[in-house]
Amino acid sequence: MCGPLGILIPTTQLLSSLSQLLTLMKPSSLRQYLGSETLPPCREQQPKASAELDHKVCYLCYSLLTLAGVVVSCQDITPDQWGDLQLLCLQLDRHVSTHIRESPQAMHWTRLKDLAAQTYIRWQELLAHCQPQAQYFNPWKDNSLRLLAEAGSEQGSRNRRKQRTEARGGPV
Repeated sequence: MCGPLGILIPTTQLLSSLSQLLTLMKPSSLRQYLGSETLPPCREQQPKASAELDHKVCYLCYSLLTLAGVVVSCQDITPDQWGDLQLLCLQLDRHVSTHIRESPQAMHWTRLKDLAAQTYIRWQELLAHCQPQAQYFNPWKDNSLRLLAEAGSEQGSRNRRKQRTEARGGPV
């Protein structure tokens, strides 16, 4: 898969590269980048140009977020990529979702916010399904708990022997 500037990105590093690119998808950053190229010098044309720029930024962010969603859904998320996907969710929330301003006059931003929320939910579901096994509590892997269980079983064996001996009428 090719990354920015045509650099080939191995599929194992795709999610971590994508999380770096999500920071660039912040609407204000896109506006700043696109605005430096397109705003006219005339004051009377600026409101119309600003509205056009607003639509371009929203469209670009929507397209990039859609592509990010496709890239993630095409991946077989392995437990070692769990942290990268978790970082993607964090980046999406921090750099995209929180920087989208909604208003009744600009429904295109509401659609973008909805897409960001749907993408976030989809990625959270992926996280829930591919959680690494090491994250689950396993009492037998914890050495102190295993030792405690072994000590308990030795004590249980002594108690059972003691009960059998008492039942036969022998010494305690």
